[in-house]
Amino acid sequence: MIIGIALVRDEIELLPAVCAQLFRQGVDRLLIADHRSEDGTREWLLAAAEADPRIAAFRIDAPEFHQAAALTSLARTACGLGAEWVIPFDADEFWTATDGSTVSSVLRAQPAAVRAVRVEVRNYLADLATIEFSPATLLDVRFVSPTPGDARPAPPDPRVASLEYPFVLVPFQSKTIPRAAPTLRVLAGGHQSMVDGALLPPADSGELLCAHLPFRSRRHLDRRARDGEVIRASGYPPGHSWQAQAIADLSRQGRLDEWWRANASDAGRITCAGTEYPLVPDDTVRDAYLAVQGHALCSLPVQSRENRPGELEAPCTVAEAALESARSLALDAEVSARREAESALESQQLRAILQQRDEQRVALDAELAAGRAELTTVREELAASRVDLDATRFEADEAHAAWAGAHDAAMTVAAEAAARREELDRVRVELDEMRASRSWRVTKVVRKVSPALGGLRPR
Repeated sequence: MIIGIALVRDEIELLPAVCAQLFRQGVDRLLIADHRSEDGTREWLLAAAEADPRIAAFRIDAPEFHQAAALTSLARTACGLGAEWVIPFDADEFWTATDGSTVSSVLRAQPAAVRAVRVEVRNYLADLATIEFSPATLLDVRFVSPTPGDARPAPPDPRVASLEYPFVLVPFQSKTIPRAAPTLRVLAGGHQSMVDGALLPPADSGELLCAHLPFRSRRHLDRRARDGEVIRASGYPPGHSWQAQAIADLSRQGRLDEWWRANASDAGRITCAGTEYPLVPDDTVRDAYLAVQGHALCSLPVQSRENRPGELEAPCTVAEAALESARSLALDAEVSARREAESALESQQLRAILQQRDEQRVALDAELAAGRAELTTVREELAASRVDLDATRFEADEAHAAWAGAHDAAMTVAAEAAARREELDRVRVELDEMRASRSWRVTKVVRKVSPALGGLRPR
């Protein structure tokens, strides 16, 4: 069995749709305690418990707001009813499975060794024009903060309290769904749980999402300011629900309109301290409301009635509530001290890392300067080499030109020599011809005179 538990105060605007959404996601029962509501929430819980046996309504009349004590009492009541999983939810959260299944199917598929499941919380933004809330204004919730959820609680951010940075952009701590146990303790906010004094390490489901609508209208901020005053008066430290306490401070300063502009969507963006931040389109809240707007719980007629004794069961006695509140406050203080120690250690480690990085940066800067000097030297040498190369090329060009001139002259001489050889050969041929001709003539003369000379004898 999967049972959801909640402590609510003046949540008639969203509680019906949130309850219907949880039933749509396969949750079997809801145990809801009302803390001094004045807007009809308590009357709606009475009517809802009468109309739907899956809802059990409780009351807490103490003026102090001790959420951890009430949730722990409800969680142990759920365990006594046979719950396997306990979902601590708030009235401004729409729980869903991102893979298209249901919250119950994801939980029932968890291995037996898993004792708690982590659920990412994302901040969704109402439209800037939503001054007064009505269920129909959920149709205008079309954007989500780009900041993903975080497993660790966000420490108080002074930039947010001074309106220098939007609250919805601060990573929101994830929530935990624990398995039921007789000694289960739910810490304030429902973000962490303990069994036998030890924190339950949650497994990351990856498929579950808590769509958080922290500010549903401008008028809603006035109530959040009152909640912040109640939290502070209940003895909680400044780090607990620090955003509500910051809103209470800003309300006394008359600056809630500035907070609203910094945390409500204006056509997909928000503006804070003169800086615009884009948002991410997302219809998760809008689609959840569209799926449950026809549910019987969303149209339940509520008749105002006096809060007569016995109409709402008290989840624990006054003495138990006081003891549980004291334990919760002590535990919150211990957890806060641990977180501060962890933060101090992380800060010290971060400073050491930053110092090491600074030293590395100085060394890298020195190496870079040396490299740049070396590069400058190389560039100068390269420039000188280029000058030498240009001079060499010029000399080579001149030598080549001289060689070309000499070659041309040699070719001219060779041509002239060849012409002279041809002339000499021609002369030689003519001479040979002349010689041949002269020899023939002599022979002819000899032949003519030979007979006449034949009778002559030498003396």
